[in-house]
Amino acid sequence: MDRKIKSILYLFCICISFVFLYPQMRFLHPNFIDVVETWSIGTSIWKNTFDEFSNQIRFWPALKFERSILNVVFFEHPRLYFFYFSVLLATTVYMMFCIVPGKKRNLIISVFIFIVLYVSPVTVDTYWRLGAAETLFTLFLVSSIYTLMTKKYGWTTVFLAGLMATKESAIFYIPIYLCIYLLQKRYTASLFLGLLYGGFLMKMYELVLYAITHKDYTSKLTLTVEGIVGMVLHIIQFHSFYLMIAWITLILFLYRRLWVQEKIQLKVMDMGYIFLALCLASLGTLVSFHNTYQSYYAFPFIVTAIVWMMYELEYAEKKIAYGVILLTMGLFFIFRIPEDALWKMEYWQNDYAGDNALIDVMLKNRSVRYQFMQDYRPEYTPGLEYMIGNQDNATSTGTIFLVAKEKRYSDTNLLCSTTLFQRRYCKWGVIYNE
Repeated sequence: MDRKIKSILYLFCICISFVFLYPQMRFLHPNFIDVVETWSIGTSIWKNTFDEFSNQIRFWPALKFERSILNVVFFEHPRLYFFYFSVLLATTVYMMFCIVPGKKRNLIISVFIFIVLYVSPVTVDTYWRLGAAETLFTLFLVSSIYTLMTKKYGWTTVFLAGLMATKESAIFYIPIYLCIYLLQKRYTASLFLGLLYGGFLMKMYELVLYAITHKDYTSKLTLTVEGIVGMVLHIIQFHSFYLMIAWITLILFLYRRLWVQEKIQLKVMDMGYIFLALCLASLGTLVSFHNTYQSYYAFPFIVTAIVWMMYELEYAEKKIAYGVILLTMGLFFIFRIPEDALWKMEYWQNDYAGDNALIDVMLKNRSVRYQFMQDYRPEYTPGLEYMIGNQDNATSTGTIFLVAKEKRYSDTNLLCSTTLFQRRYCKWGVIYNE
């Protein structure tokens, strides 16, 4: 692609990503998950970053660095955070197209890729909230693939360092790159990456030991056969469509190499093998962690599978490429992906609308000491304390209850807001006591 086409493509990606995230930009306040996972991190950039190296539960120095900078620049302005996320998503999609530049690809294939990626419950779940590490993780991943293809090994190593510093899932990906470095006889780069990976493995060993002896977040690691089988069944049940993309692409992959390889003169290590390995690594991350009902964990996998399909379609015969597109779009509707994406949109719109109604009331009544009747999520209590600050001078109390759990109160106790879908949603209620 020349510069003009690249510029137009990137601008288009930004526009469509802005439209995709515009519904979340409408909210004046965050939700309680964002309060805990993003706002409460604070603005101490270097402290937040380096504290992660002694964290026994997670290892997110790059993510904490990014979110701390966001807090410095956009503090408590959710619309600006989501605008940043739209640029992040646009850059990720743009890099996907840079990986497979499409010398022969026509408009139909490009539109197909955009539909599959944007009309996805996984993409919605990843970007319609601010806590997911997969946003930055996937950008580092696609950037490392691009620089690997263009043989910019120094930049590849930098992006892989970012991958390891963003989320523990990187443990499955780095060995693939080490093997490629060695096959390409990049011994200096492989030595440097190997040293980084060795330090990373030592940190992961510390996290696993902690997970075995503590019932904390890392205890969700699937360390038993039963846990692994459970996650495999969960992936099959909830991500069947994206597994089918990988299976269809695998068939294309085998067809090109077993039946038409003499026509295309394949290299010993072409990108198809690398994409296959990266898809397996992505599935390994899903199986290794008990992440039911959190579909954003699958975002790196679906991006890798889609890029792999783009790569194989690029070299497939036109009739085969169109056949694959028709088959995949048929499965897209058979698996009811648009309905699931719409449900995810409604879910996050409801969650933000409900929390916004409560936060708005709390900010207007700072003389009230608020407390939860019961915690919907354990982290909501510190999130509440963070939003309302010091309550020592409170003159009255307010008890917050979850509407779904406490239905015995009148409508006068409910706090409601309207979503983009023009639905009046009431998540919280409050009872005031003098």
